[in-house]
Amino acid sequence: MKFIQTLFLVLLLNVFDLAFFNTETIDSSNNLYSVDNKSILFNINSSQLNLKGFDSLRVRKLQETIKRTYKEENWNAFNESRLELITLTKKLKDSFSLAKALEYSGAYHRKHTKLDSAYYYFYQSYKIYRNLNDSLKAGRLLVNIAILKENIRDYQGSERTSFQAISFLKSSNNLRRISSMYNNLGIVYDEMGDVANSIKYHSKALEYRTAMSNPIYAAHSLNNIGKTYKNNKEYAKAISYFKEALEYESALKNSPKVKATILDNYIHAEFSNGVTTGIIDRAMEVLRLREEHDDKNGIIISCIHLSEYFNVLGQREKAIDFAKRAEKISLKTQNFRDYMASLELMSSMYNTSEAKEHFKKYISVRDSLDKVARTYKNQFDRIEFETNEKETTINEQSKELKKNKDLILIIFLCLFLSVVSLVTFYVWKKRKKKKLQKTLLKGFENYLKEKYGLSNQNFEYWKIWVEEHGQEIISQKLFISIDALKSRRRSLKNKVANIGEITGDFDQAKAIKLFNKELEFYKNQIDLA
Repeated sequence: MKFIQTLFLVLLLNVFDLAFFNTETIDSSNNLYSVDNKSILFNINSSQLNLKGFDSLRVRKLQETIKRTYKEENWNAFNESRLELITLTKKLKDSFSLAKALEYSGAYHRKHTKLDSAYYYFYQSYKIYRNLNDSLKAGRLLVNIAILKENIRDYQGSERTSFQAISFLKSSNNLRRISSMYNNLGIVYDEMGDVANSIKYHSKALEYRTAMSNPIYAAHSLNNIGKTYKNNKEYAKAISYFKEALEYESALKNSPKVKATILDNYIHAEFSNGVTTGIIDRAMEVLRLREEHDDKNGIIISCIHLSEYFNVLGQREKAIDFAKRAEKISLKTQNFRDYMASLELMSSMYNTSEAKEHFKKYISVRDSLDKVARTYKNQFDRIEFETNEKETTINEQSKELKKNKDLILIIFLCLFLSVVSLVTFYVWKKRKKKKLQKTLLKGFENYLKEKYGLSNQNFEYWKIWVEEHGQEIISQKLFISIDALKSRRRSLKNKVANIGEITGDFDQAKAIKLFNKELEFYKNQIDLA
């Protein structure tokens, strides 16, 4: 499990061509609640700052050291100063300095792919800034939190936190952070398949970034808009945005990795739109640019796209070579998003047995990563819950309202038990529904087989066919060739024709209509019984 967690973290942090400019950030033990082997208990009164002489000077010195060693990536010195600063600022009740130290702690763990501890520190820092009524800094921390949630594919959670961050930042003039929040929303909606909102918020990010001094941010937003259209197969629109992004020549000259990303997306959009002339040469130029700057993630993407191009152009051996290279590099760098893409690609190019093996590996990795994503989402929720619960307890103590604590606890327990009861009922109901559906499907399968004289293969093919998949997808699901697929289709048609007349071709639409008609009839018979 530990190995899969490591793979998952690296996968999430390699969504580089969308979130490249999203990181606005500046510990992890195995125990989320004993970070850096020290228990961080917050009991801070924002109005009580007791800074004296040497301690005050020491705080400033430590802050300077932390900032310098973070930029230098001198992690031993950084962590030594960071932990000392946290201890000292807690003793002095210097809330602002503590919040900054926690923010740096979150950034450090984010940089080292320890997402649970990164979230822990960012959230603690956010709570302090919020209690200090520092909207700008609280909003900045929410930007980091929203991006972490997007990284673990908690898109709805990231969406909510993004809008919360905007409410803190909207009155500021910090264009970079506001644009990053809109950019994150654009990414989230793209991942959720909401094209309209993805374009809307990437466009808002572009408005802010156009006003920024560094034009590379505007080029990046144009690329993101183009990629959203490309993902939605609106290739003409995508191409126009990639072209516009490439007009920022001077900025891209100083950012070769960004330039390669835009060029790669541009070429892939043109190829997807039917252009093949010169595609290979242009794609190879992008690959060489990425190799020159040792952009391993970019190299993987280039190899995957080149494999696609050669495969469509009928040069199967070269296609397989590039797919294998993408697989090798992505596995070595633990970029499992693209590792899965290479496996999926190869499963479409090899013969049946090899394709089956690659497809099994793809499913195994995907399922493992999905499981770890859920685990990290639960950990994030627990961090928020326990932090908020602790803050509530501290406030109650400070107001000397001990007599109300028992009542609050009872209410909380009642709510908790109610939620548990509702969840238990929901799970029970869902399982019951699933069991009934399985029973219904089994009975319907027997009914169809008996009525039309179908074999197991006939029914298996018909059931997948009505899901409106194309031949290639059905072939992959059944692990058979296209020719074998056609044979099953003829067999199914002949058996159906023995019972009822079929006019014209027995195509997918007719198969779906008849299947649904029979299913409805079977359901009615069950209801009557």
